[in-house]
Amino acid sequence: MRATGDLAACETRLALRLGRLFRVERVGALARRPARIANLFLRRRDALIAELIETDRRRFASATPATPELDRAARALSYEIEASRLSAGERAEKLDRALRAARGEAMASGMRNDAPGRVIGRG
Repeated sequence: MRATGDLAACETRLALRLGRLFRVERVGALARRPARIANLFLRRRDALIAELIETDRRRFASATPATPELDRAARALSYEIEASRLSAGERAEKLDRALRAARGEAMASGMRNDAPGRVIGRG
């Protein structure tokens, strides 16, 4: 367990490490690794998230103020999380389009006028 004075510094390091892990995932580095390695990576990230939450709770309980470094690290982590979230959404949409195309559910190619689906025009 760390001394109270080190909590902000510890939290800063954790936030920076997590930001790097989110960035590694976002840029696709995990896609080039075996699934076993990617799973280890994700478990490590989950453990760091839990550690960051616990460190933040202890820092808050001890009334240790946030430092400018911690504020910067938290903003950087927030950016990486949001960028990763958007990137994951884009990957999911790309996979969805590929699966639909593979099943023959391509985009509609024209306007249809009735239940049998006869095409009445193309756009």
